[in-house]
Amino acid sequence: MVGECINQPLRSLDESIFEDSDIFREKYVTLLKHPLSQAVDVPTGITDSGVPSIEAVRSYTPKELSVFFGVSITTIFNWIDQGRFMGVQRAGSNKHNQIPDDTTYVCGSGKRTTIKEIVTMWKKEEAERQSTIGVSDLDYHTGQIALYEDKYKGEFERTLGTKLNLTPEEETDAQVWKHHLGRQRLGFKDTEK
Repeated sequence: MVGECINQPLRSLDESIFEDSDIFREKYVTLLKHPLSQAVDVPTGITDSGVPSIEAVRSYTPKELSVFFGVSITTIFNWIDQGRFMGVQRAGSNKHNQIPDDTTYVCGSGKRTTIKEIVTMWKKEEAERQSTIGVSDLDYHTGQIALYEDKYKGEFERTLGTKLNLTPEEETDAQVWKHHLGRQRLGFKDTEK
């Protein structure tokens, strides 16, 4: 049992960690955190100074993560298999995956974020959505478009719609903005009928 606990953080380490300083730092901190968590039998976290500290870490099942990411459970398992949840491997038979909220998730664009940040964004968006209940779909999408127009100081076609190289944030915003524009067009068509 003790050997298994010690070897678990080592399983995801290989020579590739030396190629990227961010990955190396993350794996090194994970390696340092593990004996601390075993010694005090409490999950650990990282302070702003990068020093491990004892704090509760929430874990999520693939089913819970599928809600936060807005994808199917199958997609979450595919992402685990692809290594997009750093350091997480699929649990063996008759075992269930529990993915800690301090786990780093690698987006398709290569951007890295933690599960905790994804959950926080989802909760914020869900609270906003709940506050708009009673607002028509057309008004909701029009309001969201106005937020993006304010953020980028103009209409989509004159701002992000003209850029060739978008940052990961701009890429995400462009996709969501286009979604709202499409839904707004459908809403106008429905009101014309």
